[in-house]
Order: sequence, then C-alpha cells, then structure tokens
Amino acid sequence: MRLRIDNEILLASDNGLEKSIQANDLQDTIRLLLASKANTFQTAEASIAASQKKQKQTYSRKHQSKTLPEGTAVLLENTKEKQRKGGKLPPLWAGPYFISHDLGKGLYEPKNKEGMVMKKSLTSLA
Repeated sequence: MRLRIDNEILLASDNGLEKSIQANDLQDTIRLLLASKANTFQTAEASIAASQKKQKQTYSRKHQSKTLPEGTAVLLENTKEKQRKGGKLPPLWAGPYFISHDLGKGLYEPKNKEGMVMKKSLTSLA
C-alpha cells in the first residue's frame, strides 16, 4: 500500500509494517530496491546454473555409452517369443553371435560362428 502525504511516502513492507520515507530519501530507496533486484537475479542465475550442472551429471551418469569391442560374444533376445502367449519352450535368446563391427551410436554388426555377417544390425542395451 502506498500513500503520498505531501513530501512523505508510506511503503508497506513484507512484515506488514508501514515505513515512512521522506521524498529526498526516495532516490536512495529506489537505488536500494534496484540493487536488491539485481542481486536477486544473480542469485537465481547461480541457483539455476548449479541445478543444471547437477542434472547434467545425473543424466551423464545414467546414460554413459558403453561400447563393445570387436569379437565380443553376445546373445540376441527373441522378442517375438516374449510377446506371444502360450508355449514357454522356445528359447528366449539366440546365439552366440560375435561383434564384427561397431557402427556407432550403440549399433553393432553381428556375425555368426561361421563368420557370416548378419543383414540386420543390433543395438546394445548394456
């Protein structure tokens, strides 16, 4: 609440008490408020930067790329059997296959025991 009485201005403060300011002190009060605003923005920017840094570290820790070296033996999951209802006897895994080439971004080119390269590439979920 702001009231102006001649050369005197009443400002309501945060704690509910009114503060009387003389007109010549008004410039000083405005400077203090602007400085407080700038300080608040700097504090907020620092807090946001710290939060973003922490979020990046958490994301990086959970999403580290794990590469498999060439020649690593892997098993392929038979996802068709996983979705089917009924028989439990078909194997859930096929293989072993061996990594013949790293295609990047978690993609690998597998080959079988005889050295034949498969047509499909596979992804690493490790």
